[in-house]
Amino acid sequence: MMFPALIAPLAMIVVIACGVDPVFRYQPPNKLLPTGRFEISGVPTNAIVRIRDKAELKKILIVGVDPSIPLLGTHGVTGDTLWFAPRFPPAPGIEHTIRFDLAALDGSGAKPHIWRWIPVQEKTPIPGVEAVYPTSETIPENTLRFYIHFSRPMKRGQAPGRVRVLNDQGKEVELAFLELDEELWDAGQTRLTLLIDPGRIKRGVKPLEDVGPVFEAGKTYTIEVDGAFEDDAGKSLGEPFRKSLKVGPAVRERIEPRAWKVVAPQIPYGVLEVQLDRPLDHALLMRQLKVKTMSGAPVEGVWQVPPGETVARFRPFKSWQKGTYHLVPGADLEDSAGNRTNRVFDAPGDEKPVVPVDHLEFMVTGK
Repeated sequence: MMFPALIAPLAMIVVIACGVDPVFRYQPPNKLLPTGRFEISGVPTNAIVRIRDKAELKKILIVGVDPSIPLLGTHGVTGDTLWFAPRFPPAPGIEHTIRFDLAALDGSGAKPHIWRWIPVQEKTPIPGVEAVYPTSETIPENTLRFYIHFSRPMKRGQAPGRVRVLNDQGKEVELAFLELDEELWDAGQTRLTLLIDPGRIKRGVKPLEDVGPVFEAGKTYTIEVDGAFEDDAGKSLGEPFRKSLKVGPAVRERIEPRAWKVVAPQIPYGVLEVQLDRPLDHALLMRQLKVKTMSGAPVEGVWQVPPGETVARFRPFKSWQKGTYHLVPGADLEDSAGNRTNRVFDAPGDEKPVVPVDHLEFMVTGK
Protein backbone atom coordinates (compact mmCIF):
# COMPACT_ATOMS: atom_id res chain seq x y z
CA MET A 1 0.00 0.00 0.00
CA MET A 2 1.40 3.41 -0.95
CA PHE A 3 1.45 6.24 1.58
CA PRO A 4 2.00 9.97 0.90
CA ALA A 5 5.71 10.73 0.39
CA LEU A 6 6.17 13.25 3.17
CA ILE A 7 9.69 14.12 4.34
CA ALA A 8 9.98 15.03 8.02
CA PRO A 9 10.35 18.85 8.06
CA LEU A 10 12.31 18.93 11.31
CA ALA A 11 15.05 16.38 10.74
CA MET A 12 18.73 16.73 9.90
CA ILE A 13 19.97 14.30 7.22
CA VAL A 14 23.62 13.83 6.29
CA VAL A 15 24.49 11.59 3.34
CA ILE A 16 27.76 9.71 3.92
CA ALA A 17 27.87 7.78 0.67
CA CYS A 18 25.18 7.89 -1.93
CA GLY A 19 24.67 6.83 -5.52
CA VAL A 20 22.38 8.52 -7.99
CA ASP A 21 19.11 6.65 -7.68
CA PRO A 22 18.30 5.59 -4.08
CA VAL A 23 16.70 8.32 -1.96
CA PHE A 24 16.20 8.18 1.80
CA ARG A 25 13.23 9.82 3.47
CA TYR A 26 11.52 9.50 6.81
CA GLN A 27 7.75 9.67 7.13
CA PRO A 28 6.72 11.08 10.52
CA PRO A 29 4.09 9.33 12.66
CA ASN A 30 0.47 9.67 11.57
CA LYS A 31 -2.76 7.69 11.87
CA LEU A 32 -1.60 5.01 9.41
CA LEU A 33 2.03 5.01 10.59
CA PRO A 34 1.90 5.40 14.39
CA THR A 35 5.70 5.08 14.79
CA GLY A 36 6.80 6.65 11.50
CA ARG A 37 8.65 4.90 8.67
CA PHE A 38 12.14 4.89 7.11
CA GLU A 39 12.00 4.57 3.31
CA ILE A 40 14.52 4.02 0.51
CA SER A 41 12.90 4.83 -2.84
CA GLY A 42 14.13 4.52 -6.41
CA VAL A 43 15.35 0.95 -5.91
CA PRO A 44 15.90 -0.81 -9.27
CA THR A 45 13.22 -3.35 -10.17
CA ASN A 46 15.80 -6.04 -10.92
CA ALA A 47 17.05 -5.72 -7.35
CA ILE A 48 13.58 -5.91 -5.78
CA VAL A 49 12.63 -9.08 -7.65
CA ARG A 50 15.74 -10.78 -6.27
CA ILE A 51 14.61 -10.28 -2.66
CA ARG A 52 13.26 -13.68 -1.67
CA ASP A 53 12.20 -13.16 1.93
CA LYS A 54 12.24 -10.74 4.86
CA ALA A 55 15.51 -12.19 6.14
CA GLU A 56 17.24 -10.87 3.01
CA LEU A 57 15.38 -7.58 3.27
CA LYS A 58 16.68 -7.12 6.81
CA LYS A 59 20.24 -7.48 5.49
CA ILE A 60 19.69 -4.88 2.78
CA LEU A 61 18.04 -2.17 4.90
CA ILE A 62 19.36 -1.68 8.43
CA VAL A 63 18.31 1.13 10.77
CA GLY A 64 19.89 1.59 14.18
CA VAL A 65 21.19 4.05 16.75
CA ASP A 66 24.21 1.80 17.13
CA PRO A 67 25.07 0.62 13.57
CA SER A 68 25.79 -2.87 14.88
CA ILE A 69 22.40 -3.21 16.67
CA PRO A 70 19.35 -2.83 14.37
CA LEU A 71 16.17 -1.33 15.77
CA LEU A 72 13.20 -3.65 16.27
CA GLY A 73 10.42 -3.23 13.74
CA THR A 74 8.88 -4.39 10.48
CA HIS A 75 10.36 -4.42 6.97
CA GLY A 76 8.43 -4.31 3.72
CA VAL A 77 8.43 -3.47 0.01
CA THR A 78 5.96 -1.20 -1.81
CA GLY A 79 6.60 -0.60 -5.50
CA ASP A 80 10.18 0.65 -5.88
CA THR A 81 10.44 1.49 -2.17
CA LEU A 82 11.95 -0.55 0.65
CA TRP A 83 10.76 0.52 4.09
CA PHE A 84 11.28 -0.08 7.79
CA ALA A 85 8.66 0.80 10.44
CA PRO A 86 10.25 0.87 13.91
CA ARG A 87 8.45 -0.65 16.87
CA PHE A 88 8.74 2.68 18.72
CA PRO A 89 8.97 6.26 17.38
CA PRO A 90 12.57 7.54 16.93
CA ALA A 91 13.93 9.42 19.94
CA PRO A 92 14.46 13.15 19.25
CA GLY A 93 18.08 14.35 19.26
CA ILE A 94 19.52 10.84 18.84
CA GLU A 95 21.51 10.10 15.68
CA HIS A 96 20.23 7.18 13.62
CA THR A 97 22.20 5.31 10.95
CA ILE A 98 20.38 4.10 7.83
CA ARG A 99 22.35 1.55 5.80
CA PHE A 100 21.19 0.44 2.35
CA ASP A 101 23.36 -2.36 0.98
CA LEU A 102 22.32 -4.11 -2.26
CA ALA A 103 25.61 -6.01 -2.23
CA ALA A 104 24.10 -8.14 0.54
CA LEU A 105 22.05 -9.82 -2.20
CA ASP A 106 24.88 -10.91 -4.47
CA GLY A 107 28.16 -10.15 -2.71
CA SER A 108 29.18 -7.83 -5.55
CA GLY A 109 31.29 -5.69 -3.23
CA ALA A 110 29.48 -2.49 -4.21
CA LYS A 111 29.66 0.21 -1.55
CA PRO A 112 26.59 0.57 0.65
CA HIS A 113 24.63 3.81 0.88
CA ILE A 114 24.68 5.23 4.40
CA TRP A 115 22.73 8.12 5.84
CA ARG A 116 22.91 9.74 9.28
CA TRP A 117 19.61 11.16 10.47
CA ILE A 118 18.77 13.08 13.65
CA PRO A 119 15.09 13.64 14.52
CA VAL A 120 14.51 17.07 16.06
CA GLN A 121 12.05 17.66 18.88
CA GLU A 122 8.89 19.08 17.32
CA LYS A 123 6.35 21.27 19.02
CA THR A 124 3.56 18.86 19.76
CA PRO A 125 -0.06 19.78 19.06
CA ILE A 126 -2.76 19.43 21.67
CA PRO A 127 -3.95 15.78 21.73
CA GLY A 128 -7.50 14.81 20.97
CA VAL A 129 -9.83 11.83 20.82
CA GLU A 130 -10.31 10.78 17.20
CA ALA A 131 -12.79 7.93 17.62
CA VAL A 132 -14.43 5.59 20.09
CA TYR A 133 -15.29 2.04 18.97
CA PRO A 134 -17.91 0.69 18.67
CA THR A 135 -18.83 3.73 16.54
CA SER A 136 -22.57 2.94 16.49
CA GLU A 137 -24.90 5.17 18.48
CA THR A 138 -26.67 2.06 19.78
CA ILE A 139 -24.76 -0.78 21.42
CA PRO A 140 -25.86 -4.14 22.89
CA GLU A 141 -26.55 -4.27 26.62
CA ASN A 142 -23.74 -6.83 26.97
CA THR A 143 -21.04 -4.86 25.11
CA LEU A 144 -17.68 -6.14 26.32
CA ARG A 145 -14.97 -3.90 24.86
CA PHE A 146 -14.32 -0.29 23.88
CA TYR A 147 -11.40 1.27 22.00
CA ILE A 148 -10.45 4.93 22.35
CA HIS A 149 -8.27 6.30 19.54
CA PHE A 150 -6.16 9.37 20.35
CA SER A 151 -4.46 11.70 17.88
CA ARG A 152 -1.12 11.43 19.71
CA PRO A 153 0.77 8.88 21.84
CA MET A 154 -0.62 9.13 25.36
CA LYS A 155 0.86 8.67 28.81
CA ARG A 156 0.16 5.33 30.47
CA GLY A 157 -1.46 4.86 33.88
CA GLN A 158 -4.24 7.45 33.61
CA ALA A 159 -7.24 5.50 32.36
CA PRO A 160 -8.65 4.28 35.71
CA GLY A 161 -9.23 7.82 36.95
CA ARG A 162 -9.88 9.64 33.69
CA VAL A 163 -12.22 7.47 31.63
CA ARG A 164 -15.72 7.01 33.00
CA VAL A 165 -19.17 5.68 32.13
CA LEU A 166 -21.97 8.11 33.10
CA ASN A 167 -25.64 7.16 33.38
CA ASP A 168 -28.53 9.28 32.05
CA GLN A 169 -28.46 11.39 35.25
CA GLY A 170 -24.79 12.23 34.68
CA LYS A 171 -23.62 10.05 37.60
CA GLU A 172 -20.65 7.73 37.22
CA VAL A 173 -21.36 4.02 36.95
CA GLU A 174 -19.05 2.59 39.60
CA LEU A 175 -16.41 0.01 38.65
CA ALA A 176 -17.65 -0.17 35.06
CA PHE A 177 -14.30 -1.18 33.58
CA LEU A 178 -12.27 -4.24 34.48
CA GLU A 179 -9.33 -3.28 36.68
CA LEU A 180 -6.05 -4.53 35.21
CA ASP A 181 -2.48 -4.40 36.47
CA GLU A 182 -1.38 -2.88 33.15
CA GLU A 183 -3.39 -0.76 30.72
CA LEU A 184 -3.98 -2.13 27.22
CA TRP A 185 -2.32 0.15 24.65
CA ASP A 186 -1.19 -0.50 21.08
CA ALA A 187 2.51 -0.15 20.18
CA GLY A 188 2.13 3.53 19.29
CA GLN A 189 0.17 4.30 22.49
CA THR A 190 -2.63 5.93 20.51
CA ARG A 191 -5.28 3.22 21.00
CA LEU A 192 -6.53 2.35 24.48
CA THR A 193 -8.57 -0.83 24.99
CA LEU A 194 -11.09 -0.85 27.85
CA LEU A 195 -12.94 -3.98 28.99
CA ILE A 196 -16.27 -3.95 30.77
CA ASP A 197 -16.07 -6.19 33.83
CA PRO A 198 -17.22 -9.62 32.53
CA GLY A 199 -18.65 -10.34 35.97
CA ARG A 200 -21.29 -7.70 35.27
CA ILE A 201 -22.20 -9.26 31.91
CA LYS A 202 -22.32 -13.02 32.47
CA ARG A 203 -25.59 -14.25 33.90
CA GLY A 204 -25.55 -16.25 37.09
CA VAL A 205 -22.33 -14.79 38.52
CA LYS A 206 -22.11 -12.85 41.77
CA PRO A 207 -21.05 -9.35 40.56
CA LEU A 208 -24.02 -9.17 38.19
CA GLU A 209 -26.42 -10.35 40.91
CA ASP A 210 -24.98 -8.07 43.63
CA VAL A 211 -24.08 -4.87 41.72
CA GLY A 212 -26.05 -5.18 38.50
CA PRO A 213 -25.06 -4.62 34.86
CA VAL A 214 -23.05 -1.65 33.62
CA PHE A 215 -25.51 -1.03 30.78
CA GLU A 216 -29.28 -1.58 30.73
CA ALA A 217 -31.31 -1.82 27.54
CA GLY A 218 -33.49 1.21 26.84
CA LYS A 219 -31.24 3.64 28.70
CA THR A 220 -28.67 6.20 27.53
CA TYR A 221 -25.09 6.44 28.76
CA THR A 222 -21.99 8.53 28.10
CA ILE A 223 -18.35 7.54 27.72
CA GLU A 224 -16.36 10.47 29.13
CA VAL A 225 -12.61 11.05 28.74
CA ASP A 226 -11.39 13.64 31.25
CA GLY A 227 -9.82 16.80 29.83
CA ALA A 228 -6.83 16.21 32.14
CA PHE A 229 -5.82 13.08 30.18
CA GLU A 230 -2.20 13.75 29.08
CA ASP A 231 -0.13 12.73 26.10
CA ASP A 232 3.46 11.50 26.42
CA ALA A 233 4.73 15.10 26.23
CA GLY A 234 2.59 16.16 29.21
CA LYS A 235 -0.04 18.07 27.21
CA SER A 236 -3.64 17.46 28.22
CA LEU A 237 -6.80 17.26 26.13
CA GLY A 238 -8.00 20.48 27.75
CA GLU A 239 -11.69 19.82 27.17
CA PRO A 240 -13.38 16.55 28.14
CA PHE A 241 -14.51 14.26 25.33
CA ARG A 242 -17.94 12.64 25.53
CA LYS A 243 -19.70 10.05 23.41
CA SER A 244 -23.38 9.35 23.98
CA LEU A 245 -24.58 5.73 23.70
CA LYS A 246 -28.05 4.25 23.43
CA VAL A 247 -28.33 0.71 24.73
CA GLY A 248 -30.30 -2.01 22.98
CA PRO A 249 -31.01 -5.66 23.83
CA ALA A 250 -28.15 -8.04 24.57
CA VAL A 251 -26.71 -10.08 21.70
CA ARG A 252 -26.19 -13.72 22.66
CA GLU A 253 -25.74 -15.51 19.34
CA ARG A 254 -22.68 -16.90 17.62
CA ILE A 255 -21.24 -14.98 14.67
CA GLU A 256 -22.54 -16.65 11.52
CA PRO A 257 -20.22 -16.20 8.49
CA ARG A 258 -22.77 -18.04 6.30
CA ALA A 259 -24.99 -14.98 6.72
CA TRP A 260 -22.30 -12.66 5.33
CA LYS A 261 -22.54 -11.36 1.79
CA VAL A 262 -19.21 -11.51 -0.06
CA VAL A 263 -18.96 -9.15 -3.04
CA ALA A 264 -16.05 -10.28 -5.20
CA PRO A 265 -13.80 -7.73 -6.97
CA GLN A 266 -14.61 -7.08 -10.64
CA ILE A 267 -11.27 -5.61 -11.77
CA PRO A 268 -7.62 -6.69 -11.14
CA TYR A 269 -7.06 -4.15 -8.35
CA GLY A 270 -10.67 -4.12 -7.20
CA VAL A 271 -11.89 -4.24 -3.62
CA LEU A 272 -13.31 -7.32 -1.93
CA GLU A 273 -16.32 -6.30 0.17
CA VAL A 274 -17.72 -8.37 3.03
CA GLN A 275 -21.14 -7.37 4.37
CA LEU A 276 -21.32 -8.78 7.88
CA ASP A 277 -24.26 -10.19 9.83
CA ARG A 278 -23.78 -7.66 12.67
CA PRO A 279 -21.24 -5.09 13.92
CA LEU A 280 -17.98 -6.87 14.72
CA ASP A 281 -14.97 -5.83 16.78
CA HIS A 282 -13.08 -3.26 14.67
CA ALA A 283 -9.54 -4.13 15.80
CA LEU A 284 -10.08 -7.89 15.58
CA LEU A 285 -11.58 -7.59 12.10
CA MET A 286 -8.35 -5.98 10.88
CA ARG A 287 -6.31 -8.94 12.19
CA GLN A 288 -8.60 -11.96 12.05
CA LEU A 289 -10.02 -11.80 8.53
CA LYS A 290 -7.67 -13.45 6.02
CA VAL A 291 -7.81 -13.96 2.27
CA LYS A 292 -6.13 -17.03 0.77
CA THR A 293 -5.84 -18.72 -2.59
CA MET A 294 -7.28 -22.19 -3.18
CA SER A 295 -3.83 -23.63 -2.40
CA GLY A 296 -3.79 -21.87 0.98
CA ALA A 297 -1.29 -19.13 0.08
CA PRO A 298 -2.06 -15.83 1.85
CA VAL A 299 -3.10 -12.82 -0.23
CA GLU A 300 -1.32 -9.76 1.18
CA GLY A 301 -3.29 -6.53 1.37
CA VAL A 302 -5.00 -4.08 3.70
CA TRP A 303 -8.43 -4.13 5.35
CA GLN A 304 -10.60 -1.07 5.86
CA VAL A 305 -13.62 -1.01 8.17
CA PRO A 306 -16.02 1.93 7.72
CA PRO A 307 -17.93 3.38 10.70
CA GLY A 308 -20.62 1.05 11.97
CA GLU A 309 -18.33 -2.01 11.68
CA THR A 310 -20.86 -3.92 9.56
CA VAL A 311 -18.72 -3.89 6.38
CA ALA A 312 -15.08 -4.86 5.79
CA ARG A 313 -13.20 -4.05 2.56
CA PHE A 314 -9.96 -5.66 1.42
CA ARG A 315 -7.59 -4.20 -1.18
CA PRO A 316 -4.68 -6.46 -2.28
CA PHE A 317 -1.14 -5.19 -2.70
CA LYS A 318 -0.90 -7.11 -6.00
CA SER A 319 -3.55 -7.60 -8.66
CA TRP A 320 -6.10 -10.38 -8.34
CA GLN A 321 -5.64 -13.43 -10.56
CA LYS A 322 -8.57 -15.35 -12.04
CA GLY A 323 -9.73 -18.17 -9.80
CA THR A 324 -11.35 -19.17 -6.54
CA TYR A 325 -10.31 -17.63 -3.22
CA HIS A 326 -11.07 -18.31 0.41
CA LEU A 327 -12.19 -15.74 2.97
CA VAL A 328 -11.07 -17.12 6.34
CA PRO A 329 -12.56 -15.78 9.61
CA GLY A 330 -10.04 -16.26 12.42
CA ALA A 331 -10.94 -18.24 15.53
CA ASP A 332 -10.54 -15.13 17.72
CA LEU A 333 -12.91 -12.92 15.69
CA GLU A 334 -15.55 -11.42 17.98
CA ASP A 335 -18.50 -9.07 17.92
CA SER A 336 -18.81 -6.20 20.40
CA ALA A 337 -20.29 -8.56 22.99
CA GLY A 338 -17.44 -11.08 22.80
CA ASN A 339 -19.35 -13.72 20.81
CA ARG A 340 -17.31 -15.82 18.36
CA THR A 341 -18.10 -18.18 15.50
CA ASN A 342 -17.85 -21.22 17.77
CA ARG A 343 -19.34 -19.98 21.02
CA VAL A 344 -21.42 -17.36 22.78
CA PHE A 345 -19.53 -15.28 25.36
CA ASP A 346 -22.37 -15.51 27.86
CA ALA A 347 -23.24 -19.13 27.09
CA PRO A 348 -25.33 -21.36 29.37
CA GLY A 349 -23.55 -24.36 30.80
CA ASP A 350 -25.48 -26.83 28.64
CA GLU A 351 -24.65 -25.16 25.31
CA LYS A 352 -23.63 -27.75 22.74
CA PRO A 353 -20.28 -27.23 20.96
CA VAL A 354 -20.39 -26.38 17.26
CA VAL A 355 -17.90 -26.61 14.42
CA PRO A 356 -17.87 -23.16 12.80
CA VAL A 357 -17.49 -22.55 9.09
CA ASP A 358 -13.77 -22.35 8.35
CA HIS A 359 -13.95 -20.37 5.09
CA LEU A 360 -16.17 -18.76 2.49
CA GLU A 361 -15.39 -19.07 -1.21
CA PHE A 362 -15.55 -16.30 -3.79
CA MET A 363 -14.57 -16.17 -7.45
CA VAL A 364 -12.51 -13.56 -9.30
CA THR A 365 -13.39 -13.70 -12.98
CA GLY A 366 -10.89 -11.11 -14.18
CA LYS A 367 -13.39 -9.12 -16.21
